Amino acid sequence: MTELKHYANDINWLTADEAFRANSLATLYAAKTHLGLDTSTVAEIKRIIFGDDVPAAREWLGAHVNAADQLVVVFDETNCFRCDAEFFLKNWQDVFVPSRDDAVIYSTVSPLVVFLCHENEFETGQRIVYG
Repeated sequence: MTELKHYANDINWLTADEAFRANSLATLYAAKTHLGLDTSTVAEIKRIIFGDDVPAAREWLGAHVNAADQLVVVFDETNCFRCDAEFFLKNWQDVFVPSRDDAVIYSTVSPLVVFLCHENEFETGQRIVYG
């Protein structure tokens, strides 16, 4: 995605095979009946509807995402990347734009999963099946 090329040192785009696998995994944690996380595969779901209050969203994310995590951001079956949680926490607002505004984000080192919805909502939870 050309609009993220200025982050080339901070994000690592997945290959086609890796993106397909990441999307398959993310699909397990996304709800099928609503925008959000699936309560049958994700525990301890917490949610914030932040509207235009970006500072509140940033603070909330910081309290729910460990800055030491390694994350995979999944937009769809072909657009996925890896990044440090610290990068994500600082730059999430620039990463998500109207063409990419729903995503499942999961940690590669913990059971953390995050859902970002285009309606300015975040959900976090713990993947029940992890590993």
